[in-house]
Amino acid sequence: MPKSAPRIILTTGGTGGHVFPALAVAEEIKRLYPAAKILFMGGQYGKESGWANKAGLEFVGLPVRGMIGRGFKAIAAAGNMICAVFQAVKIIREFKPDVVAGFGGYAAFAGVMAGAVCRCPVMIHEQNAVPGAANKLLGKVAKKICLSMPESAAYFAAGKVVATGNPVRS
Repeated sequence: MPKSAPRIILTTGGTGGHVFPALAVAEEIKRLYPAAKILFMGGQYGKESGWANKAGLEFVGLPVRGMIGRGFKAIAAAGNMICAVFQAVKIIREFKPDVVAGFGGYAAFAGVMAGAVCRCPVMIHEQNAVPGAANKLLGKVAKKICLSMPESAAYFAAGKVVATGNPVRS
């Protein structure tokens, strides 16, 4: 009996630098596994929903905002992040992904953390030489950490990292 189509959650947002590598991975997954089920999880306030929809991906938005450098607004952002993790847990339990893949930025935090809480395999991809706060934290729960730049390996546990380069769309 053939293996069922993979079910994958890709999560990121905020900037194109995070979103476009995730979209490139989605494109390649669909090329290799046309029946794959891909859910794109991002922030409900950013441009990622439009980019995901344009790529033909189902999108779910979470009420997340960045916290660093926001002063008192960071308190509300932290509360929203906690709510978003709970929402993402519910989504993961319903979608039942084979893997949750985060591509950095504050918008990836809730999805990847929820994947870890649900004991789903999680991985992250770091595009930058110096990882952001979200990926530094998520690197502790990720099973694998894919890197665009080998020098960023110094920020993560050695046994988890693999240099993959930066995914680009065809």
